[in-house]
Amino acid sequence: MIKYLKIFVLLIVFYSFSSSCSIDWSEFNSDTDCESADYSNCDTQEPFNAILNIKVTVNDKYPKNVITLYDGFFEDRYKIDTFIVDTEVFMLEVPVDRRYSLSAEYVYDNKTIIAVDGTEVKKSSVNNCDSVCWSVSGTNIDLRLKK
Repeated sequence: MIKYLKIFVLLIVFYSFSSSCSIDWSEFNSDTDCESADYSNCDTQEPFNAILNIKVTVNDKYPKNVITLYDGFFEDRYKIDTFIVDTEVFMLEVPVDRRYSLSAEYVYDNKTIIAVDGTEVKKSSVNNCDSVCWSVSGTNIDLRLKK
C-alpha cells in the first residue's frame, strides 16, 4: 500500500510541475525571417504623447472659432484648455492612453453652432524580431460643419 501511495504522490508532483510550466513555442518559430524584416515603419521609442490632428471649418462666415479640449467625454465637462483657431487644421499635443473630447463653437448672426468629436488616444506595440515597434491610434478629430 505504501508503494502505491509513493507512486500516487510522485504522479501528483509530476503533474503539478508539468501543468504549471508552459513553453511559448512561437518564440522559436523558424518561419520568421529577421534578416529581411521591414523596420521602415518601426518607431522603437515608446510614445508618451501624441499629436491630435483637428479639422475645423474656417471661412468668411467663420474666420475664427473657439476650440475647447476636454478630458474624457464631452458630457462630463472636464475642461483642459481653450484655443482660438483661425486655420482649417489645428494640431495639439496630448498624453496617450486617455480619452479626449473637443468642441468647436461657430457663431454667426447671434446664432451658435457647437460641433463635438471625441477619441481615445492609445499606444500599442508589436514585436518585430529583436525590436518593439510602437504606434498611436485615435489622433484624428473632425469638428468641421457639414455642408
